[in-house]
Amino acid sequence: MPSGRSRDRRKVREEQQRAARSQREHFARDIGDERALGGVRRATLRISKFNWLVLAGVVLLMAIFTVTLIARQRPAQLDVKADCSKVAVHFDQTSYGSQAQMLFRVTGPAGPTYRIVLHPHAGGSDIAITPQFTMPGCISHSMADRAPTVGTYDVTYETVDSKGNVEQTHVVDDLIVA
Repeated sequence: MPSGRSRDRRKVREEQQRAARSQREHFARDIGDERALGGVRRATLRISKFNWLVLAGVVLLMAIFTVTLIARQRPAQLDVKADCSKVAVHFDQTSYGSQAQMLFRVTGPAGPTYRIVLHPHAGGSDIAITPQFTMPGCISHSMADRAPTVGTYDVTYETVDSKGNVEQTHVVDDLIVA
């Protein structure tokens, strides 16, 4: 039965041999000595052409998905001609479902500051669907908002002074949300 000392010596000798072998392999790799390596090779990562094609396909699909997601968030352009004579609100549809996206543009004189408000026929509080805006060139950019709850609404525009006070309110149209 081996004693504790001989077991410790054996472990030390094995560790020294392992370290020497590792150092020889390291030096052989440095100088490119294939014979000294004796078939011992470090595993290298090789990526086949198929893997590159799969990776390129995934990146392409992600790019297409991102572009379509961005395109959906932008409201489409509503084709309306500028009219400086009177204020009008032009919607892309005559009626909407509850919470459907409404697309609209406003035409009118370029001077004042406007705000578009929906006033429910059944009573209740007004719903401002735009912040205050001006219309350079007598036409606003395309705007989008979610339709309110089911009901019929008066579409009004308010002219607002520089302090945010409403000067005039005018009903221009009816909006039906079904």
